[in-house]
Amino acid sequence: MLTDGQNLNFAVPIDILAELLSQRPQRTLELGSLLEEVKGLQVQQSEEKFSSETDSPYQKKQTELETLLNNGVGEAGGNADDLLKVAHVAENINVDIATVAARRAADVRPSPDAYLLLANLLNAKYA
Repeated sequence: MLTDGQNLNFAVPIDILAELLSQRPQRTLELGSLLEEVKGLQVQQSEEKFSSETDSPYQKKQTELETLLNNGVGEAGGNADDLLKVAHVAENINVDIATVAARRAADVRPSPDAYLLLANLLNAKYA
């Protein structure tokens, strides 16, 4: 047990705090542009000939799509609405990423939409 000690208080100037709080909407904008990039890349991928070869243009775009979607899940953080957006976009690209996003959305804010999407994704994966 400590018998001696010092209490440290760290103050944050209000102008810095206000600046940090004002940056919150930027996250949604970044997610929106990320999801638009996913949609554009998805169009490009659809123009490629399907190939299961790792080095094929089709698979390279698939890897890029999955990277972007994983970044989208991270960018969405604990925002259930953003997680559901990512899950819907990921639904036809990578069911595992979509499932992670939908599950997190349901954990953050349980809702019929989140549970229905999660159920549909799990059904698609295991059916």
